[in-house]
Amino acid sequence: KAAAGKVLEIAGRLEQYRTQRFAYPSSAADLAGFAETEIKYEYEVTAVSTDGDVSGYTITATPVTTSDQVNDECGTLSYANDGAWTFGNSLTEQECL
Repeated sequence: KAAAGKVLEIAGRLEQYRTQRFAYPSSAADLAGFAETEIKYEYEVTAVSTDGDVSGYTITATPVTTSDQVNDECGTLSYANDGAWTFGNSLTEQECL
């Protein structure tokens, strides 16, 4: 659940960026600034554009292989700007959040 919280925090920052600039970040370098570089949640969190014109994003939290989270049944979780969540093992929001 800590990883989901971090993902939503980053989504909030991306939405704030879009509100202030009328667009999502336009380069991989700008999006990289929204990643969680300190892997304190035992997940590596990244944000990527969903298409070339940067009209959307997907934020992914991947369990760090040397952490206890690597055995979490929900595995990697992703959140898209349209509010859709996806989880490893085809689990649902009710099972993982």
